[in-house]
Amino acid sequence: MTDELERLRAKNRELLDEKKAAKAKADELAERVKALERERDEARQELHRVTVEAPRMQLIEQIAADGMARPLLRELEERFTVGDGEVLLSQDGQAITTDDDQPVKLDRDGLLYLVNQGMIPEAMIKQSRGSGAKGSRVPSAPREPGKRPEPVRRFGIR
Repeated sequence: MTDELERLRAKNRELLDEKKAAKAKADELAERVKALERERDEARQELHRVTVEAPRMQLIEQIAADGMARPLLRELEERFTVGDGEVLLSQDGQAITTDDDQPVKLDRDGLLYLVNQGMIPEAMIKQSRGSGAKGSRVPSAPREPGKRPEPVRRFGIR
């Protein structure tokens, strides 16, 4: 009986050692999984930054008036969210649409539409300084305010 008891105790120690080894291996694997998950999350964040945030910021920098890129970005983030396909959504999740029910996207035309509708302050967007008219071939000299240009005197036969 003592022989059998010793054998059972030895088997018990053996099983406890196996259990400890299995627990240590499980803990090691759990740590490895956590490290891989952190690495995956960092890679996802970098991918999102490179494929989504950087192009959006580039678009905003191209369209925003000087020094207004960050304020414009904050304005957009406060008022809208971006859904699938870069469609702008209101805070309640409804797609922003044009008068002909086309979704407004986060692109140059979409931002200009928002400005025209008064949803974004016009001062935040670069304004075209051209009138669309063809310019003169001769550049004009800058004038001082309040002074009229002197008339051009022509000599000779008219």
